Amino acid sequence: MEVLYRSTRGNGSTVTASNAILKGLSEDGGLFVPDQIPVLDVPMEQLAQMSYQEVAYEVMSRFLTDFTEEELKKCIQSAYDKKFDTDVIAPLLSGIIPRIYNSFQRHGSVDSSISADNSCEEKRCDQ
Repeated sequence: MEVLYRSTRGNGSTVTASNAILKGLSEDGGLFVPDQIPVLDVPMEQLAQMSYQEVAYEVMSRFLTDFTEEELKKCIQSAYDKKFDTDVIAPLLSGIIPRIYNSFQRHGSVDSSISADNSCEEKRCDQ
């Protein structure tokens, strides 16, 4: 299934992913969005066993359908190589939910409650 991209302003024709990337913005000034959301048909259990790069390939290959497997994998590998100061690409920060909660409370914009397992429920306050 080929995923094409169209303008958020609804004008113009559809373009391939590579053309959308090269153009940046559509002729009418809109952003390019996919004309359909592809299905990720890889079971979550299988994704959990993959490296970050492998998951990136599985997801990106569904959206960037005019790129070859070799092109995508080369781009992904070069984006996530040894240029960073850690091998952990997207580390989870311990205690991030309580810090977000405290930040929202200081600004008074969100009514949040955090349970013992750090799950969070939030609703906008009309102040």
